[in-house]
Amino acid sequence: MTRTLEETVATLARDVPKPSDKAQAFNAIRRIISDIEWEGMDCAADLARLYAHFLPRQSKRATTPFAWCAQAIAGKNDVREYLTYVYVTEDDMVGTDGASLHIAPNADGLEPGFYSAQAIRLHPPTYARYPDYNRAIPHPGGRGRCWYHRTLDELPMAARATETGKTYSYYKLPTGQGTWPEAPESDRQYVHVDAKLLNRLVSMDPGEAFEINTGGMGDSVYAELSGGRRAVIMPLRQ
Repeated sequence: MTRTLEETVATLARDVPKPSDKAQAFNAIRRIISDIEWEGMDCAADLARLYAHFLPRQSKRATTPFAWCAQAIAGKNDVREYLTYVYVTEDDMVGTDGASLHIAPNADGLEPGFYSAQAIRLHPPTYARYPDYNRAIPHPGGRGRCWYHRTLDELPMAARATETGKTYSYYKLPTGQGTWPEAPESDRQYVHVDAKLLNRLVSMDPGEAFEINTGGMGDSVYAELSGGRRAVIMPLRQ
């Protein structure tokens, strides 16, 4: 008697040790994706979703430029599914969730496409139309913008309470008016940036000094870091 796929899998599943090991399941899916030519298959999207379900948590500290870009991707439940991947072109590796944008050179020559946070290519470049990330980069020499050389330790911090009573921390960056830190405190203007976004900006080296380019209090912040990495961060509303 011919058994269905479901019956076959159910029979094999009886021999799987319980409770199931999530890491083993993740590695099994990873082998499937790596070993077969599955682009264009009807099950491709299902495999990708199953793979994403078992993804391990990302480390708070990035150890490679790719991992640094992966820190900026959107959460797996984001409706903009194309933002839940690291997007790779011939020149760049890109990660964004809409609040921050991380760009690093594709120095290792990764094949263009959409990658998981674990650097597995899951989709070809044609999978989705990725936003034009270059348009999000402000012109550093634009009117009212200035460069500053800083480390996180040199930036003042503050906290703010939400309507629900929770608090979150943020950094106070100098605006592009050129009056900081020489001006008296009462005359200084700051750009407020969520502390989580700046912490992951320097996650490869928390003590690294980086170049910050700011404009007005509501303008996006542009940063340049070692290794040709670039980032754009949206400020908090003030």
